[in-house]
Amino acid sequence: MGYAIMLVPGELFLKRIGGKYTLAVALLLNGGLCVAMPTVINKGNVLAVSGMHLFMGMSQACVSPANRALLDKWLPPHERSLFGRIIFMGLLLGMILALPVIGIISEARLGWELIYYSLAMTAFSMGAICILLTANSPNKHQAVGDTEKEYIAVAKNNMEKIVMENKERKYQNTNGNITSPPIPWCQILKTSQFWKLAFSHVSSNTVFVFCLSDMPLYLQNFYPTLRENTSWMAIFYTMWLLMELLGMIASYIYNHFFRWNEIPFRIVFSFSKDRAEKKWMDCVKDDKIGMGMNAEVTANREE
Repeated sequence: MGYAIMLVPGELFLKRIGGKYTLAVALLLNGGLCVAMPTVINKGNVLAVSGMHLFMGMSQACVSPANRALLDKWLPPHERSLFGRIIFMGLLLGMILALPVIGIISEARLGWELIYYSLAMTAFSMGAICILLTANSPNKHQAVGDTEKEYIAVAKNNMEKIVMENKERKYQNTNGNITSPPIPWCQILKTSQFWKLAFSHVSSNTVFVFCLSDMPLYLQNFYPTLRENTSWMAIFYTMWLLMELLGMIASYIYNHFFRWNEIPFRIVFSFSKDRAEKKWMDCVKDDKIGMGMNAEVTANREE
């Protein structure tokens, strides 16, 4: 719920301060919430814990837009698909590697509380790195050479020229002026394609929530310790890694072996890369919350 509430405000916040500081603020806020979470769990009630998760979701709603904005600034248009997938694959690899690690951490003297403190330490460290060592664009980063800046700028200008030429051909009126038509929201809401896409997003998030919250409860019937539970949970998350690898293979096939006007290819690959990447980011947006929820499940069982 918190993620959904802050999607639009997060975009507005991003336009004001840029992707660098938006991402840094989200990391620092999550770090502070992770520090406070053990105290809230021990001394609060269900509503207090739910409120903390709500605030975590609200802060993480800015992460995906910030990442997309930074990718648009830093990557040439023809490299965004491949390198964007590789970069977002780090979210999944982090989850797969972190789940067994937090199982080991849970066996320390502080127990499951140390998991939240470790996540807070990681979030604070990454927030500091984001503020000190990154920039909103290549032009503002001192370590980027002039040749690389020129390469990125030329690639973007070429793409913008192509977009403007297509726009001129499509929207030029009889007077020679370019006018963009209004967005037909009513017609969009009436189309079956819109509701099919909405249903696919709901379905993917339902599966993600099932793996996030219900799967740990099920696995505790067979693996009662947090170390065993999280290790097996990491195996389930590898299916998203397989999906991402297959997406890269599909993009390669699309770019090298097929033409869009071939009927079999249209049937199999009739989706846009932006939609696929958006669904992927929705699937992996709440990795820190998932780790904490696994810890809470075991803590409640022990009590």
